[in-house]
Amino acid sequence: MLNEMCGRGGAVSRAQWPDTLAALDPENVLIRREGLYARTSAFMASEWGVFVACRPGDQFPGSDSDPSYHAVAEDVYTYYVAG
Repeated sequence: MLNEMCGRGGAVSRAQWPDTLAALDPENVLIRREGLYARTSAFMASEWGVFVACRPGDQFPGSDSDPSYHAVAEDVYTYYVAG
């Protein structure tokens, strides 16, 4: 799914989520130029979730940026947007 959608952007309908993504029970899923954002929680302008990079090997900022990213596996991160 990710390979097909990278570059197009936009919301990903629940019907298109693979089982591994649905298991996260995200509030919504968006594809942006840099990758897939699965938002798992939000409060006011802040949000948290899981990010999967579109291009393997891309580097993302650490915890001292907004949004911040924390690597959990190859090309998979948790992310936080302070808002």
